[in-house]
Amino acid sequence: MPGDRRCQGSADLAVWWCDPPTGTAGPPWPTIVFLHGFGERGDGSSEALATIPRGGGLPREIAQPENQLLHHPRLFPFLVVAPQTTGLWEQALVTVEKLVERLTASGFVRGRPLLTGFSIGADGVWALASRQPSLFAAIAPFAGEDPPNVEPIARALAGIPIWIGYRSDDEHPRRTRPRTVIRALAEAGNTDVKVCEYVGAPPPKWSRHVYVARQAYTDSRFYAWLREKA
Repeated sequence: MPGDRRCQGSADLAVWWCDPPTGTAGPPWPTIVFLHGFGERGDGSSEALATIPRGGGLPREIAQPENQLLHHPRLFPFLVVAPQTTGLWEQALVTVEKLVERLTASGFVRGRPLLTGFSIGADGVWALASRQPSLFAAIAPFAGEDPPNVEPIARALAGIPIWIGYRSDDEHPRRTRPRTVIRALAEAGNTDVKVCEYVGAPPPKWSRHVYVARQAYTDSRFYAWLREKA
């Protein structure tokens, strides 16, 4: 998968990926699978994949040279793989599962991947991880809704480390603190759940919703947690 440029699209795999920073030992590498939000939906063509780093999320933050954390081989030693869907992630679960299985068998991935997503991508994290919890070492949904059928999802994820991020002032009220799933995870016995509320005014022309992605994916605490779980 790795090529001459750190980040690029692969229409063959229908993914956008970013190699680890220069100087990172490997392969294999700890790997993050990122599920994009609503505005980056597409058919996996080269043109459609190029929208992924322009929307809110990890690929966008990697593309910013000022985000030095994401260019540091010790602090961010991750291969990042971002598949694309034309609709909701709940309709693409089998496709993503096959991609993860292919990645795991490729020799590029160390251990089990880490799964994260923003907005509708966070909804996909809940759906995918609860369907196949053994595929992932940890999960991190940001600005997600409380999932439907929350009790069986919480039971399926009782043994998985989880980082949940949100803003209380998100413009989308259903994407603020997901209280129901947080409570259900505790009742299911999951003691490895980190809940992080992001605060602070966004820059001009940024919505508070999209700014969650900027805050989460540039959070050094989050990557320290991921390195521990990888």
